[in-house]
Amino acid sequence: MSIEILVLSDTQLNSAGEWQSAINVEGFPLHIVDNTPLDGRGGSLIAHLRENKTCIEYRFEDFDRLKDSYKEKNFGRDWKYLLAIPWIQGFDGVTAAWMAATAYARATDGVIFDPQEGKLFSPVEAFNIIQDLERTRPEAEKMLRNRVEQLSAKSPEIRAALQAFMQRRSNKSS
Repeated sequence: MSIEILVLSDTQLNSAGEWQSAINVEGFPLHIVDNTPLDGRGGSLIAHLRENKTCIEYRFEDFDRLKDSYKEKNFGRDWKYLLAIPWIQGFDGVTAAWMAATAYARATDGVIFDPQEGKLFSPVEAFNIIQDLERTRPEAEKMLRNRVEQLSAKSPEIRAALQAFMQRRSNKSS
């Protein structure tokens, strides 16, 4: 199961450069490395969130399939395009995905749908979510580190499994 954010719009951005321009307008500390055209099916873009390397994965899907999956959800209207942005790589991944989605939605006069919450967000509301993510991140990271330390102290097997997991996560973002 992937965790993702969906952008619903009637227009599309054509290139990573256009997407980066939209990100710049928002003032986000996210930088897409290349300026290639966006693949009509989807792809993966190397990016930096501040000094940390991350990745923005994206794929284009059929809005009608989303409507069929969420029959009870009112999307306001039928949208022409659906851009799915899964997030990976922990705190940087989720923050980068929200930043990328927010910039894309505002640039295309779209909205953001969070399937995990089942809610639609305007770009302004999404911008506020990003501010909350950024504000609460240090405390969330501290809580995670403390929990890992607590679990690691219980047994060498748990410590080894957590170290292996953290190494795999680190390798994915490299």
